[in-house]
Amino acid sequence: MATKITSVLPHIRIHTCINEFLIASRGYSILKSPDYGKTWMVSGILPVPAPKFFLSKSRIISRALRMGIHQIRQIQNDKVLIWCDNGIFLSDPALSDFKQINLNSPFFQVLDNNICVTPEFTYYGEYIPNLKKNEVRIFRTRDGENWEILYSFPKKSIKHIHLLQFDPFSQKLWFSTGDEDSECLLGYTNSDFSDIEIVGKNEQHWRSLELLFTPEKIYWGTDNPDRQNWLVSLDRKTHNLQKTAQFSGPIYNLKRFSQGYLILTTTEGGTGEWYKRACMWYSPDIETLPWTTCLSYEKDWMPFVFGFGRLLFGVEFNNSLYVSGLALKNIDNTTLMIPSEGIHYE
Repeated sequence: MATKITSVLPHIRIHTCINEFLIASRGYSILKSPDYGKTWMVSGILPVPAPKFFLSKSRIISRALRMGIHQIRQIQNDKVLIWCDNGIFLSDPALSDFKQINLNSPFFQVLDNNICVTPEFTYYGEYIPNLKKNEVRIFRTRDGENWEILYSFPKKSIKHIHLLQFDPFSQKLWFSTGDEDSECLLGYTNSDFSDIEIVGKNEQHWRSLELLFTPEKIYWGTDNPDRQNWLVSLDRKTHNLQKTAQFSGPIYNLKRFSQGYLILTTTEGGTGEWYKRACMWYSPDIETLPWTTCLSYEKDWMPFVFGFGRLLFGVEFNNSLYVSGLALKNIDNTTLMIPSEGIHYE
């Protein structure tokens, strides 16, 4: 497998594309690029407290405290939500003015699919340390400013929510939770969580961070640092579960792109990992074996203090993939630009 990297963008994480601009972050600053990452301009800086802003200048401190911007999501044509350790900010697509949103939730880290944008609503599921196993809540908003607590998982039932995703085929909202066996759930519901269907529970193969939907099946990768991880498929009609391929570590992302499919595995230092590296895997078809490693990086140091070693999928834009490194040797806080057609079988 050959993977061509056409550009390396240091000290930057790319999140998305809005109005033909690449959108990235550096600390609490939001940057825009009109020319596919060649040049960058500061669009705005989140109004966080001054001590926090200056502490974030230290990469060691910012990593230890999980500081900075976690997610940037356009929820309507004229509204963008920015999620950071300090909370949520609402902006417009210009990303220059910010209004802090008061959501009574103990932010720590926001994964890709803790936020779900649907045609009508935006949802947020709490991903928090939750050592006391308090209740875990799902919030909903229509306009990004006014939020309601839509549903709460009871105390002692789960640790946190791993994903909320909208299924365009069934128009249902899917969810997955963790971490212990008894806390693992996969299910779906309607838009107001009044009709919940549990597909599977109490086993690690229901623990996932991202789903991929097709008309016939639902696919996901398992997220378990201490056991073998798999790509799994669920038949919509029969609910038959099939394990299709093994992977070296917890699967954080499963993506369809123009040339096929990508899986991103992390390195957390768990006993189930048989290759202590964060990897990006490729297959031209989701059920075609074998999957082949196309990127691979070592963890730098101290995963439980400075974060797990991860490759973060940003966006596919203008025939290129933008993938950022977190807590990895040589590419921490760095984005790689990879031509889409540069990922292929030799």
